Amino acid sequence: MMKHLQSLGKVALGTTTALTASLYTLNQLTPMPGVILSKILFNQPSKKAYIKDTVRQDARFKQIASRVTSLYDVVYDSTEKTGLMDIYMPNGEQETYPTLFWVHGGGYMSGDKSDVTPYLQLLASEGYTVVNLNYALVPEARYPEPIYSLEKAYVAVEKNAQAYKADLSHVAFGGDSAGGQIIGQFINIQVNDAYRGTTAFKQTVPPETIKTAIFYSSLLNTQRMDKTDDMMANKLFSRLAWAYFDDKHWRVSPKTMEASVTLNMDHHFPPSYITDAKHRSFEDQARQFVATLEHHDIPVKGTFYDSPLYHEYQFDMSLYESKVNYERLVHFLKQHLAK
Repeated sequence: MMKHLQSLGKVALGTTTALTASLYTLNQLTPMPGVILSKILFNQPSKKAYIKDTVRQDARFKQIASRVTSLYDVVYDSTEKTGLMDIYMPNGEQETYPTLFWVHGGGYMSGDKSDVTPYLQLLASEGYTVVNLNYALVPEARYPEPIYSLEKAYVAVEKNAQAYKADLSHVAFGGDSAGGQIIGQFINIQVNDAYRGTTAFKQTVPPETIKTAIFYSSLLNTQRMDKTDDMMANKLFSRLAWAYFDDKHWRVSPKTMEASVTLNMDHHFPPSYITDAKHRSFEDQARQFVATLEHHDIPVKGTFYDSPLYHEYQFDMSLYESKVNYERLVHFLKQHLAK
């Protein structure tokens, strides 16, 4: 009996060792195990529902139905299942309103425009048409597909500007997390001729119409995507970068350097509002970007806290800091985007 148990133990140990070795080998060959794990961790329906409810409980949100008209799942790219956008328009007397394009976060492989719907409807009630778009995601898409998604969404709104009450002479681009990187690179393409000349991208938006940018917990230096205060998050972020840029050695990839908002901005960048949290996020990048904008004499408002806040804190409107951040953003937009 003892010999039999010892034999079974050896078999189990051998199987475990082989499985561990196989998983290690697989993890060296492809980023997808990390991407799958990240997608599971990112997609937490109960948490997302709670965050959205904190916005709906704001006293101002009670009037949203009467103050904002919402169009859902408007097709901007019929060739992609993710080619959909929502449009939130103020119910005011003006024919058109300054327009904000928003790109959600999710590590390039998850997330949905619905994650930030209540928050953006609240912003629309401040007097802005807001375009909230989905975009191509990993693994179906790789860099730079989300840039082209944003370009297509802009063109679609441009073709129907009157119907969407969109004043495209006063435009802002905003994003959270990976979405912030996407809009930042998109802006660089529009306003920095020297940078655009080194890429395959084309100018879509007249640079003089881009009045401001908004960065919420945004990835601004893509080479530092895995440099947060959380070791586990860093390992997953590294896998996401590998998947998105389709390069195991993504940190030194020309694509990663091309995508960096910080490395490729110049004095033409628009006034910007930036906020981030200390934990599991990119606050050091945000502070560096604020300093870079100040160096170029570009108006910038950075909102940072000593509080133990986490990545994407700003959408949890039960937090005092999030409420203050919202008021600061509204004030900034009145200064730089409103007509």
